[in-house]
Amino acid sequence: MRFSVCVCTFNRAHILPYCLDSLTKLKIPLGAEVEILVIDNNSTDHTREVVDRYARLSPIAMRYLHEGRQGLSIARNRAIDEARGDYLGFLDDECVVRPDWLEIAAADIDEFAPYIIGGPFVGAILPGDAPRWFKTEYGDAYFFEKLERGYHKEFRAAAGNMFLHRRVCEAERFDSSLGPKANEMGFGEETYLQDHFLSENSDAMVFYEPRLVVAHYILPHKMSLRYFARRRMEIAACHHHIALRNLPVELVWSLAYLVLSAFRLPFRDRQAYPYWQNYIYEKVIPTATPVFGVAFEKFRRRYRDSKLKLRRDAAPIGR
Repeated sequence: MRFSVCVCTFNRAHILPYCLDSLTKLKIPLGAEVEILVIDNNSTDHTREVVDRYARLSPIAMRYLHEGRQGLSIARNRAIDEARGDYLGFLDDECVVRPDWLEIAAADIDEFAPYIIGGPFVGAILPGDAPRWFKTEYGDAYFFEKLERGYHKEFRAAAGNMFLHRRVCEAERFDSSLGPKANEMGFGEETYLQDHFLSENSDAMVFYEPRLVVAHYILPHKMSLRYFARRRMEIAACHHHIALRNLPVELVWSLAYLVLSAFRLPFRDRQAYPYWQNYIYEKVIPTATPVFGVAFEKFRRRYRDSKLKLRRDAAPIGR
């Protein structure tokens, strides 16, 4: 079995070493061949020098690729074009894997042969100062207690910790109009890829592996209420098709909730929310801001006009 581990990066030379160092320490599954691809999405920092340094030190073959067309989806598609593996593992450049990451994926493949595998993230903070109120668990995703190991009909893997079978990549590509581009926030590219593959293969489901955990470093600019509010609105815009019953009513309710939250703040449960920022982060922003993202999408049409057409030529392969 051949694995291609794909890391797409943009101007992250300061954090990329954590990711690459962990990849050089991977345990290789018995009988497997492994390559590491680092796709530099037009960085202006010293990313190339970082990759070259680790390529010389790595016991696993590591290749540097430059993709000048801006966009994470474009970079991931370049990885698909260049990869030689039977399974492609996608990892974000701010993530760190455990040595047994590949061994766990290989064991799942041997036992279940899934076409798509996803795992959880555990938050981590870089050395240095972070806001006193910020919790490392704010970087968690797909909590262990919420999903059991196995196939899940509604689960979609996050592309920052995901394995795709070659057959998936032959049928689909990441939508280049979706996802982040340079410093522009964007979402939905991995969800749409999986949705379209699964829509053409009605028996297929995504496999969740809780042991396939990676540490997700939270960058300093993401440790703010403003960033989190923008993120929640952008995610809601991406999922605008999940219709609200009455958008004007929901907007009025959210505005009222924001006003009332200001009065509730001094009386919050201080054990659950030691700092006022915790209350805003955990309670107010997730509840009140998504509807504004949906409303903005009606005017911006960032996602409404970019949704992929369902493929009609992919042969069902079952799973």
